[in-house]
Amino acid sequence: MTLPLPQNERFYAIWKPLLFFANRQRQLVPTLLEAGPDTKLNVPDVFKIRQAIWENEALLEAFIAQNPSQLSAEDLALAASWIHRCSGKFFIFKHLKKHSIFIDDGRGEVFAVKGLYSSIEDVVGPYLPVLVETVLLPFGDEIIYDGLMQPYNIFFGGG
Repeated sequence: MTLPLPQNERFYAIWKPLLFFANRQRQLVPTLLEAGPDTKLNVPDVFKIRQAIWENEALLEAFIAQNPSQLSAEDLALAASWIHRCSGKFFIFKHLKKHSIFIDDGRGEVFAVKGLYSSIEDVVGPYLPVLVETVLLPFGDEIIYDGLMQPYNIFFGGG
């Protein structure tokens, strides 16, 4: 239920430079302005930068146009595909062998989503359904999430 290690590394080789670029552009987290590829990130900082990226597509477009990390054409095309992301609230309905089933809370669309280094089940637990807020990204022939998932403390079921 996770991407293979080389694909995980590829995702983060694109995602981290995008985060650093957006932070330098918007100066959201001053302590990360000089961050490099090995800089450890904490969730609140990443969340703040990630919000800015998805709220303003111009940041993603500028990252692709400027290519500050000298990414390959294939990696830039992959980042460009993130324009087609799907963000919002999702019900995680079921964990299967190859992916987890997400249902968009608003439109009812269904997605087969893979985890990154950890399976979705490891991230949110085995008790389903669960309501989460996240951003789903195309990643080649797969759908992943952007590494941040906020579960809601709501339980569904009888009673």
